[in-house]
Amino acid sequence: MAGERLRRALWLGAAVLGPAIPLQAYFAGNWYSILHSYSLGMFCGIVSYVYFANTLILSARIRSFDRLFGHDRVMVFHGGLAGAALVLVGAHVGFKSGFFEFGTGQIQFGVAALALFAAVGLVTVLFMVGNRLHRIGALAALRAFGVRRLGFDYSRLKLFHNLTAPALALATAHVLMAAPTAETRARLWLMGAWGATALLVHVHHKVLRVALACRRAFRVTAVRRLADSTVEIRAARPDGSKLEHRAGQFAFFRLLSPACGLEEHPFTISSPPGSPTLHFTIKALGDYSAALPAVAVGARLLCDGPYGRFTPVRGAGPHLFVAGGIGITPFLSILREWDAAGITEPVTLVWSMATRREQIDEGFFAAVAARHAAFRFVPVVTREPGGGGRRMDRELLRACVEPASPACLTAYVCGPDLLRRAVIGHLRALGLPRRAIHDETFSF
Repeated sequence: MAGERLRRALWLGAAVLGPAIPLQAYFAGNWYSILHSYSLGMFCGIVSYVYFANTLILSARIRSFDRLFGHDRVMVFHGGLAGAALVLVGAHVGFKSGFFEFGTGQIQFGVAALALFAAVGLVTVLFMVGNRLHRIGALAALRAFGVRRLGFDYSRLKLFHNLTAPALALATAHVLMAAPTAETRARLWLMGAWGATALLVHVHHKVLRVALACRRAFRVTAVRRLADSTVEIRAARPDGSKLEHRAGQFAFFRLLSPACGLEEHPFTISSPPGSPTLHFTIKALGDYSAALPAVAVGARLLCDGPYGRFTPVRGAGPHLFVAGGIGITPFLSILREWDAAGITEPVTLVWSMATRREQIDEGFFAAVAARHAAFRFVPVVTREPGGGGRRMDRELLRACVEPASPACLTAYVCGPDLLRRAVIGHLRALGLPRRAIHDETFSF
């Protein structure tokens, strides 16, 4: 654990303090000039450029980062770094606006890069990721309008987000053509290498990784409708090889089918580790997921994964699993593995659903409870016909927490954002420390 904390600190330090290397190359021997507006503009521009390149690297799903932090937290940090880069490039323009001519090619590259970067940032904040701004009525209405009327769905937004790569290419040209950079070969090599590395990592992620996935593609072996709006797709590789994953992880899947197109989407792996077939269970929440029941057996499936740290350890003390809706999927994989191996420590699964028609694999959970005295299943139906529903409130969770004692309990929460936040708040109020509560969200 101490070694992991050290590695995390080193990588975070490299991402945040990385600009110190080019700053030294530019300002060595003349740091005294840093307070001049031209020098402040250079300072902000250098830091912004390095942060921008680093965000592109972080978005490439690097496995070592995922193992250390979890994919969703890498993406959150990636977004924060991109926001800092955008603020700094604004300061760069402000400080240096009186020192350049707008008609030069170097400036035009910079303006084009800024325009693309700002457009991607604005669309991301308004339409792609949930954030507190969406609590503002006007912005929430704008987001709904974009999704319903302008067709801003997952695939289009993700495609638009890829414009960060040409934006960085333009920014690299802008930096390399700048007079201070051209003064020394060391600066040219350093700044060029930083941008080129980020772009090459992006090309590997978007092109080479897909080509490799094609060589090891799965074939759909079954499409099962589990409920009115939920489908399970099973797939296997023709050579019989398996995807090495841990229970609770997810992957990015691309089904090559005319029924749903060629889009890539993240889904939890619901089959246990070692299963001869790969299962993923999806609820229809949009046009893409609604089209999946029409996928034909035999369709090719490309898989990039696994990812995620939502992986509890069997036998490591009492566990509380809380699922909301289709957030049950990681627990399907976890409990299928634990059921086969034996459940010896107390495990409670609380599953909140709107109606009982959403409940999938009901017989499985009942059978696990019958086989293992340490397992308890608590279904929570919030919109029972006739008004007999119940909410996922603090008192319900208290009844699940107190028998195990908050001091030794570990909780895993997966579900819609509002439920996830509410449950975490309730568990904290019941005495669980934040480090004992694990949650994970899918991200781009």
